[in-house]
Formats: sequence, C-alpha cells, structure tokens
Amino acid sequence: LDLGTIDPAYLQLPRPPDGQEIIFRATSEAGTYGLFAIGSDGTGLRAIGEPAKTTPADLSFQDPVLSPDGTTIAYWNWEPKEAGATSSDNYLHVRDVTTGDDVPIQFAEDRFGLLAHYSPDGTMVVYETNAGAGQRLRFGSVDGSVPGRLIGPEYSYLVRHGFDFSPDGTKVVLFLASKSVLIDLVTDEWTDLDIASDFVSWQRLAKS
Repeated sequence: LDLGTIDPAYLQLPRPPDGQEIIFRATSEAGTYGLFAIGSDGTGLRAIGEPAKTTPADLSFQDPVLSPDGTTIAYWNWEPKEAGATSSDNYLHVRDVTTGDDVPIQFAEDRFGLLAHYSPDGTMVVYETNAGAGQRLRFGSVDGSVPGRLIGPEYSYLVRHGFDFSPDGTKVVLFLASKSVLIDLVTDEWTDLDIASDFVSWQRLAKS
C-alpha cells in the first residue's frame, strides 16, 4: 500500500464489517500524529479527523478499538485535566470513522478512563477507571441508556494485563499478573481463575 510520506505507527485494524478499509495510527510529513484510513485496494488514503497537537505516540490515540459495525473508533489520550493545567490524566475519546468528527461519550463520567472495549453487539462498553486506592472496570451502555457501574474486584494497573468481553457479551475476563477473574455481567459476581497470563482471548466455537 502506498502511504506516501505517512509513517505508520505500530497498529493496523481492518474496518468491520467487511475489511474494505484499514485503520491505522501514523505520523504525517508535517510531524503530526493521528488516525488514518486506506482502502484495502490501496485507494482512498485519508485522515480520520484532526491529528494530535503533539507527536509522541505515548500521549495520544492509545489502544484504539473499532466498534463491531465499524462506524466509530474509541481510544484514550494522556492530556491536561483542563485548559492551562500542568497535570495530565487519561481521557476517553470516540470518533466517527467516516467523518472524523468527535462523538459525545455517554458511558464515561467526565470522559475519564482508558482501554475501552465494545461488546460483541456494539451496545455496551467496558473500560478501566480509578476506584478506591486502585482501579476497577466500569460497564455501561454506549448510548448512556444503562448507567455505568463498577464491576469486578479492585486491582492495580501495574498488574493488569488486559480484559475483554466473552463472545456472547455476558461476561468479562480480567487478566492480572497473579490470576484471572471471570465477571458475570448479569449477577455482578466474579470468580477467581487460577490462570496468570499477559494475553487475553476467547475461543469461539461454531454451532452445528
């Protein structure tokens, strides 16, 4: 694929549902850092909305994830808490993949959080937020119709290796350095699993 002067940065995502576009992070010739798309046939190279104000890859467009229908992309930035502030924190963002416009976030209080994951049907989201002396997961609906609630145990981000929905969207698995936790989204109960891993995945079995 001919990207011209655009330099890809570590991550490429086929756009659902048909993979006719590839979404990726990159640095432009002007030195700005942002999200881009290109057709799988090499045509239609474009930027997805405005680039970051700064170029370091550890500040902007972190852990981008596409919605199951490919209409939006969620990510987080390390940015000032308010205009003129000297301290920064992690804030969630959502963009329309076609227009590049920012989409209002209904599921996160004050946009605070990181590592958003869409449910398989695209209606729900789970992400990490601060709680107590550490971190917890928060679960809610993308459109805000179901208020977000904290789920699972408190943990430190230093031992968090990842989390994701089950294929049927009824559970979330949380991988920590010393164990894993399976969280039931219907009952809010969780079970400790004797599995430690830095890789999160689910096996999907076809029904006969």
